[in-house]
Amino acid sequence: MRYRIIIFFFLLFTTLFVRAQLQQYKIEQIDSLQRLQPKPVLVFMYADWCVYCKQMRYTTFRNKELIDVLNKAFYVISFNGEQQTDVYFRGKKFGFVPTGTETGYHEVLFALGMPHREIGYPSTSFLRPDLSVIDNASGYLSAKELLAAIRKIVQ
Repeated sequence: MRYRIIIFFFLLFTTLFVRAQLQQYKIEQIDSLQRLQPKPVLVFMYADWCVYCKQMRYTTFRNKELIDVLNKAFYVISFNGEQQTDVYFRGKKFGFVPTGTETGYHEVLFALGMPHREIGYPSTSFLRPDLSVIDNASGYLSAKELLAAIRKIVQ
């Protein structure tokens, strides 16, 4: 009996303190996921050195209401705009373009809707289930701002 009580309280407290997790996918998975269940896509484009990108990851994308909305209605991708590995997206191969000795960008940024062919981090793009660009936003977005943008798109 004591054993069951201990297990009950353990399970009760662990479920109370477990936080919701944002389900994220790799860009290479999106084509096949869309064939199984079409959904809009949110792409968060970042760079490792970007302070505002880190801030969005640790504040905006940890908001429970936002996590619930994104997990239900979107496929979410976090994409490092300076990664040097090739990716396949929409049936095409995209690669890294060096712009200096240790600098460059990934070609897929512009396929994802990086606005005005200007690279800026963080950037957030919204794609239709057919992977065409609906809209994009540059700069830091709070959870409230991102939820407002999502509501405009989902309507």
